[in-house]
Amino acid sequence: MSQVFTIPLKDNITGEALDDIRSFLESKKGIISVDYQKLGKRIIVEAKDEDYFQYAFQELPKDGLDIDSATERFPVSGMTCAACVNSVSTVLEDTPGVINAEVNLADNTASVRWVTGMTGPADMKDRLHVA
Repeated sequence: MSQVFTIPLKDNITGEALDDIRSFLESKKGIISVDYQKLGKRIIVEAKDEDYFQYAFQELPKDGLDIDSATERFPVSGMTCAACVNSVSTVLEDTPGVINAEVNLADNTASVRWVTGMTGPADMKDRLHVA
């Protein structure tokens, strides 16, 4: 069963950048369709499942594409070892819309960059509590 994901875009994105995003996503395994909604300034992506989308999405920013994102540092309690850091990193990075996450054991924080409108602090917190 396929899933649909929405990627919000910045207001100043160019037609060339949109073509690049569409071509990039369409070339990825598991991506079924890519559509651009001009009025909503967003890209709608249909993927075979969340894992296929997340894999393609993780590579998007590395290609210098213009996506509306936010970054914030959050406290993370209960971490006591490197395995905890790896677990927290994995949960955060597997969250659809998270671009990257850096977890620091020394100060018990996670610095997370995500696509605004796809996820946010509450969603990430919920996923960490379930894990």
